[in-house]
This record gives sequence, C-alpha cells and structure tokens, in this order.
Amino acid sequence: MQTRLTQEHVYQALKVLEVRYNATFRKKTNALKNQIELGLICKLSVIEFCGWIEVIVDEILLHYISQNIVDVQTSEAAKAKVKKVHGCDPEGNLKPLLRELIGYRGYAKYYGKYSTELDLICNSINRVGGMININGHQERLRNIAAHTNYDQSLPTQQHFPTPSTVLYEFRVVHALLKKLRKHILHY
Repeated sequence: MQTRLTQEHVYQALKVLEVRYNATFRKKTNALKNQIELGLICKLSVIEFCGWIEVIVDEILLHYISQNIVDVQTSEAAKAKVKKVHGCDPEGNLKPLLRELIGYRGYAKYYGKYSTELDLICNSINRVGGMININGHQERLRNIAAHTNYDQSLPTQQHFPTPSTVLYEFRVVHALLKKLRKHILHY
C-alpha cells in the first residue's frame, strides 16, 4: 500500500469554491439568495477540507500498519480500528491512534521530536472543523457541516470559515502532513 498525499483534487475544489464565494460576495442583487449561497459555499469548503484530512490520515496510518505490524491478526485489528474512526478530530482520533499504533513509549519519543508539527496540524484542523461554543455547549463544526442541512438562521451555520481561510489552512496542513507522513513511515 503506497500512501499518496494527494492534494490536487481538493486544492482545485477549494480554489473553485473561493472563486465562487468571491463572485457571489460581489453580487449586488438578491441579498438573501446571496447569503444562502455564501453559507453553502463555506459549508462545502469545510466538508472538502475535513474529508481530505480524514482520508489522508487513514492512508498514513494504514500504510504504517502494513509496513510495521507483521502479525496478520494484529495488523487486521489495527486496520479495522483505523477504518472505524470517523470525524475530523485530531485530539480525539489522530493522537490516540498514533499512541495505540506506536505505543505510549514510542509516541512520547515521537511527540518529543515532532510535537510542533503535530500540534500545528491539530491547530489548523481545529480552526476549520473544530469546536465552537453554541448556546453554552460545544459542537464540532465539521459535524455540523456534515450532518445538518443549511439554515442561515441557525447560529451554528454562521461559524463556517470562508474558502480562502480553508485554502490557507489546507496549504499549511498539507506541508505539515508531508513531514508527519515521512516521520511516521520511517519511525
């Protein structure tokens, strides 16, 4: 299994969404329709970014398993665990899976060397699809985007970042994930 840190498709999708957002933002007609369209564009950019992150992290971890765990039963159990995880939650998914795969001692050693990169990845992901406070309780923006229909009157729908913000975070995360992948696969 070869991991590929593909970016072209999601980058192109985010660029199209950015262009569409900017064009819609400049329109002077039908303000309500424009607001709805802007909200949907922002929501879609969050979904694209978070979906890409989920796929890439899965690929990195599955590649690590296939290269480092030789026992078939253990390997299959580890792969099943990775495939079962869903949602773009770096603190709840990425770090715990890394700890489980390379062990607590290995994770402590790895984290000691690469904590900056891992923390920057987590911070970028959280800026796009992370937790927000809505009416006194925490909601994950990625889950709101993926599991609700768009309704601009809901306070949760007003927190989606613009496509240009998502594109910026995408560039940051892509570069950092390349480093993370290299270090994990050569761990």
